[in-house]
Amino acid sequence: MTFSIFSLLTPGEHSDAEVIEQAIADDNFASQKRLIRELRSAQSSSGRADSAVAALLGIATSELELALSGSEDLSLSELAELAQAVDARIEYVVRPNYSAVLKSMAIDAHFQMSEEPIDLVTESEETVIAALYAA
Repeated sequence: MTFSIFSLLTPGEHSDAEVIEQAIADDNFASQKRLIRELRSAQSSSGRADSAVAALLGIATSELELALSGSEDLSLSELAELAQAVDARIEYVVRPNYSAVLKSMAIDAHFQMSEEPIDLVTESEETVIAALYAA
């Protein structure tokens, strides 16, 4: 199930917590896919053939192909070894309190599309939330 971030601003069948949980899962999955694409790109840039990378890792070429297709769930250690074999470095980034970031993005997007801005400084939280749901 996939929700739009705008689901946070629209009352419906899913709670904000469900929408946020799914949005975080979707973003994490997209990050995994991006990481695999970047490792494939690094392999290409390194000029190392699948057979050479597989030999460095001590695995069959078919196993490497599965790993680089994204269909294998690699551990952090396996990712680090793969990165080394393709002459790349992986940086891990953790963004705490991501649900607040998602809510902020949804509110910002709403205000960019809204014809009637809401004064967040003077209005109460209830008024702001009511205006968002009314939009």
